[in-house]
Amino acid sequence: MSHQITNEQRFLVRAKENRNLIAPQCNLTELLKTTQGQCCYTVNVKQRGGRKARKAQMTLSYQPITFAKPKRAQGLDELNVNIIICQEKESDQESPLRWLLYTTEPINTTEYAQRLVRYYESRLSEENKLHRLCY
Repeated sequence: MSHQITNEQRFLVRAKENRNLIAPQCNLTELLKTTQGQCCYTVNVKQRGGRKARKAQMTLSYQPITFAKPKRAQGLDELNVNIIICQEKESDQESPLRWLLYTTEPINTTEYAQRLVRYYESRLSEENKLHRLCY
């Protein structure tokens, strides 16, 4: 991400590590526990494997964060991005939906944050189609 930020490239990527944050001073797991949803929306979850089709009620929140680069990485010492947190609320599912998305996009409204999430969801849909074609 340091390369993209340095070269002013835009990105929207899913977080996969529980990073320690510089601002706010916590890690991603702790941030998830304290964040308040700024809006709610519904996601249609398609049937797949043993999973039944359903409608998932999601909460969305967003905020700027700063984290240190991994020790083995080169580039900027600190990375400033926005995080979008999408979590399934009040779910009885064994694995409720949760997406943590980093972006360089400036987010000033919940509507724009939702738009970015929809971009991510459409990418997931296209990847699933490609996966079915290739395997």
